[in-house]
Amino acid sequence: MIESAGVAKATDALRKALDKVEQCLDDKQYEEVANLGYRDVSSEFIFLQRTMAIIHDKSLERTRIVQDIAFEAKVAQEKVELLVTSLCKARGLKFDET
Repeated sequence: MIESAGVAKATDALRKALDKVEQCLDDKQYEEVANLGYRDVSSEFIFLQRTMAIIHDKSLERTRIVQDIAFEAKVAQEKVELLVTSLCKARGLKFDET
C-alpha cells in the first residue's frame, strides 16, 4: 500500500526531528530545542497526521464500497468482505482487511 510508505517516511522524519531535540537537550541548547519544537517537530508531526488520515480515508472508502455491494446484491456484508478480499488476493492487489 503506497499510503503505508508515506506513514513510514513521516515517522522516520519525526524521529530525526526528535533526535535533533534530544541532541540539543544534551548540549543544553534550550533555545534551539524550542525552535525545533515549533519548526521541525511540529511540521513532521502534521505530515504524519496527514499521511495517517489518508490511510483512514482509504479504509472508510473500502468499507463503503463493500457496504454498497452488499446492499445492492442483498447479501451479508461479511460475505462480500470475504469475496472482495479473496478476489484482491487472487489478483495480487493490496486491499487489506479493515
